[in-house]
Amino acid sequence: MGDAVGAGARPPAPQDVLDHVRSVPGVARLVPGFREMLTARVRSIVDLDTAEPATGVDVVVRDGSVIVYIDCDVDGSRPMAHVVDDIVDGLQSTETVADRRVAVRVLRRQRP
Repeated sequence: MGDAVGAGARPPAPQDVLDHVRSVPGVARLVPGFREMLTARVRSIVDLDTAEPATGVDVVVRDGSVIVYIDCDVDGSRPMAHVVDDIVDGLQSTETVADRRVAVRVLRRQRP
């Protein structure tokens, strides 16, 4: 994982992260993270119709640092560590997310 960055940190575009993760061989699907599910549930309880669809990508900007959380399932066609390395390496090699922290949470590994 990269280190936190200073106040000039620019968060990555979630769509860019989605496109990259979906292109990595071995990723079965992105799944909603806990924060996305909780936010969607609270919005539905208080009748806010502005909920964004859950994507499996959560970009958090806090105290000048950017952390990208990715929740996914892997399909078992490649070793899980290789899939995670490809996700992280690909995101950290792009200008938009260089020097940001990337956390990949594999929620389920499907058997081939």
